[in-house]
Amino acid sequence: MPKKPLWRTLIWAIGPIVLAIGVIVFIVDHYSEPSGSSSNKPLPAMQPANAPAANVVNPKAFDQQAREVAGKFLLTAVSRRNTGASWELLDPTFPGKEGYTKATWAKGDIPVIPFPAASSDARFNVTYSSGTQLTVEVALVPKRGKAQVFELGLRKRGTRWLVDYWMTRYRAGVLPDPSK
Repeated sequence: MPKKPLWRTLIWAIGPIVLAIGVIVFIVDHYSEPSGSSSNKPLPAMQPANAPAANVVNPKAFDQQAREVAGKFLLTAVSRRNTGASWELLDPTFPGKEGYTKATWAKGDIPVIPFPAASSDARFNVTYSSGTQLTVEVALVPKRGKAQVFELGLRKRGTRWLVDYWMTRYRAGVLPDPSK
């Protein structure tokens, strides 16, 4: 009679062979491409059936009233001149507005990125439009110094446009070192 059961002998004899075959199959499958395929091919575009249509920007949506609200916001809140007048231009969803009253807003210490807009040329470019919302790129070009690009969000409440967003435009990537 054998001292070890047969199954233990088979595990010690066949186990390493099965393990070696599994490792080889994994390496070949994981690190090789089937013939005729390329990993550089772009994936096909897929859109769910219920996804909204792509934004079609309508520059006419930035009508006279929206331009006036944007201009007044630039001349008051952004340039820090008569900031109290900008209170009526703000949508209730404007970030940071909830901590202010009209009187504290008028003091000028407000959550709006400042820029000398009053002494700058403003150029507008509509980047998003819908029936009730607009996003506009605002390029402020001062008489001296560097131009700055901001994003201005407008929301229509009833018949009035109100400002609901103001932020510097984000640029992806690495910016050059300013010390060089």
